[in-house]
Amino acid sequence: MKDNPAREEIVNAWRFHLVVILLCGAAIGAVYGQALHFPYVWTDHAEIEGGGLVPKTLDQVGRFWTHVKGQAVTIAREEATSSRPGGAGYFRPIKAASYGLDWQTGGGQPWSFHLSNVLLHFLFCLVLYWVALEVIGREYRLWAAAIALWHALAPQHVETVCWVSARSDSLWGLFGLLAFWGCVRVPRSRHPVTLRVLSIFLAMLAVFSKESGAVAAIFPFLYFWLVPQEGHSGLRKALRAGVWTALGAGLAVAYRLLVVGGVGAGPAPAAAGFWTRLHVFGENVLQSFFPVGLRLADTVEIAAGPTLLGLSGLALFSAWLWLGFRMRRDGRLLFSALAFLLAILPVSQLWPLLQPRGERYLYVPAAFAELAGALLLLELLRRVQASALRRVLAAATLAILVVLGLFSGVRTSAWGNEARLFSEAVEEEPNCAECWNNLAFALAVEGKHAGAERACRAALSVDRRRYWTYLDGFSVRWILSQLLLLRGEGEEAARWLSQIEARVDGGPALFLSLGRAHLLSGEPELSLLAAGRGLARHPGHPGLLALEQAAAERMIAAGHAWLESRPQCRAAR
Repeated sequence: MKDNPAREEIVNAWRFHLVVILLCGAAIGAVYGQALHFPYVWTDHAEIEGGGLVPKTLDQVGRFWTHVKGQAVTIAREEATSSRPGGAGYFRPIKAASYGLDWQTGGGQPWSFHLSNVLLHFLFCLVLYWVALEVIGREYRLWAAAIALWHALAPQHVETVCWVSARSDSLWGLFGLLAFWGCVRVPRSRHPVTLRVLSIFLAMLAVFSKESGAVAAIFPFLYFWLVPQEGHSGLRKALRAGVWTALGAGLAVAYRLLVVGGVGAGPAPAAAGFWTRLHVFGENVLQSFFPVGLRLADTVEIAAGPTLLGLSGLALFSAWLWLGFRMRRDGRLLFSALAFLLAILPVSQLWPLLQPRGERYLYVPAAFAELAGALLLLELLRRVQASALRRVLAAATLAILVVLGLFSGVRTSAWGNEARLFSEAVEEEPNCAECWNNLAFALAVEGKHAGAERACRAALSVDRRRYWTYLDGFSVRWILSQLLLLRGEGEEAARWLSQIEARVDGGPALFLSLGRAHLLSGEPELSLLAAGRGLARHPGHPGLLALEQAAAERMIAAGHAWLESRPQCRAAR
């Protein structure tokens, strides 16, 4: 009989967990169910539609575990821009493996890839719910459920769910949070050794999903150091708890360095100084808490001085840290602040490793911002014991979740049409060169060549000394050159293609196009040289051999015509 109350409590808890699972599934299905009918967009065309990152055989799966992106399987887009060997580049075999499973499931159709993204988002929200139960306390199940639903419906995460190529962030976040959850559960588990081994394995998967996943290894250390465990905490306990995920991340990094090769260097614009980095950091902090100023553009204006967004975000994060130190005896708010900083660091530009900004990079950091928001509201409720306030907060939370869901649904619908998506993006940020580039590609695919050419020229006209964007214009130069070749304008096409060749180690497609452009402009000798440079890098390539022969025949014909035009030749005949 004594066990009945405890058993009933367990049954009630699992009933509540089941309700949360169903609510998260229903909310995500209502917002993102439409994504199953969406096409490929953006880099999906090269990575998936072109088969660039999709392993279709066991041999290719193995190569994805020993080569960086672009070497395991030739990427269609990179065939025109790069064939340089080496270890530098992305190494994300888990993402590639998930692509392979999606390809086998759906036969290459977009729905299977979109379905996986939606399911990853669903699983992440459930894991976040379990993590929230551990961090804020199992007695606050409603708050943990609200955190999971908030993340499920937040419009900041639409890009991560709707863009297949962005699944790296949901993958590393899922494995990283699972590893953290396993470490936190160890002290109360009947199988601590199993959980520790599992945490090592999950930490490795986080790193193999995305390089940023290495920061997840530090989450358990921070938690056990800052948050009291059974009345006390300390550095020794934190080291014991954090050593397992650190071991997993270390093994993954060692494998990358020893088997695959170096990590290379990330892009960093020369003009991006302190104020620009502070602006990006402030914008990322604000957007992790609030869906304000959301835009698709991966670009940022170079700031010559302090900006409102930069200072506001810094003030918000400073207040978060200050409150965390004020409440350091509890430690949870300080933990959420430092975990957020770790997750945002690689993309905040305080530590310039990756692209300037992007909503997908907020996917994991926002989870810690949501935890912090719940902790602050709980502290407020402890100080104000008013039932009316509790009812108001509950009603406000429900209303906000509904509004977030509607907003996310509208943002999701834009991803159903690539031309519409990037048309809206360039309206929001006319100086986003990458958005113009993607719009040009979408319009070119639709056969709207005039609009595609205008988009290309708009991308090339962006002042890169004032606006930092990740791409250096190679892709848009390629698109424009192909449009010009279709129109028979070889001279300008050759100019853009030559700029690409001057900056990258070109693939066969680049030399073929450059040779065609020179032939169209009446320069067979330059076409012959382009074919020769291509064959030096890609010996025996049939297309380049045919180009070489055509250029040589054109030169012979041109020489014969020149001789025939000489007066003495005509007189001799």
